[in-house]
Amino acid sequence: MICKKCGQDFPDDMPKCLWCDAPNEGDDKDVEILEQQEGSVDADSEEPMEGEHPVGNFMWSAALGGPLIASIVHYKALKGKAFAHFFFSLVALNFLFRAADRSLSHIVYFEKWPVLLLPFFVIYVIAYIVVFGKVGAKNLKVDAPRYKPQEYRRRERWGIGLGIAYLIVSIVVDVLFL
Repeated sequence: MICKKCGQDFPDDMPKCLWCDAPNEGDDKDVEILEQQEGSVDADSEEPMEGEHPVGNFMWSAALGGPLIASIVHYKALKGKAFAHFFFSLVALNFLFRAADRSLSHIVYFEKWPVLLLPFFVIYVIAYIVVFGKVGAKNLKVDAPRYKPQEYRRRERWGIGLGIAYLIVSIVVDVLFL
C-alpha cells in the first residue's frame, strides 16, 4: 500500500505507515484496532499493569520516617490486620536496629577512638534508610495489594515531607543529646 501522507510504500497488513505513522486507510477495521491500541497506551500510563504495584521496590516514607510516619500516611490503604502487620513489622525492625546500634556502641569504645564515631553514624543512617525503604515497600505490597497509584503518590508526597522533618529532628536529637 502507498501512504497518502508521505507517498512511501508499506505492507497492507500494517496498522500505520512505517515512515510517518499515518493510519492505514485501506481497512476501517485496522483504524479501529489502531485507535484501541492508542487508547490502551493512555490507560496503561495511569493504571499499573497487572501484577505491578505503585510502591515499586523502595518506599521513601518508610525510609525517612520509619514505622510511625509510614503507617500514619498510608493508614487508609492499610485496614485492620494489614495495618497491624505493616506497623508492627516495621516497629520490630526498628527495635532490632536500635539494639544493634546500642550493642555496637558498647563494643567499640568511641571515647578512645572518636574518629570512628562519624563513619559509624553515617553508615548506620544509610543502612537504616535502605533497609526501611526496602522492607516498607515489600510490606506495603503484601498488606495493600490494591493501592491506587494516584492515591499512593499523593500520600507518599506527604510521607516524604514528614519523613524528612522527622529524620532531621531525630538526627539532631541523636547528635546533641545522646
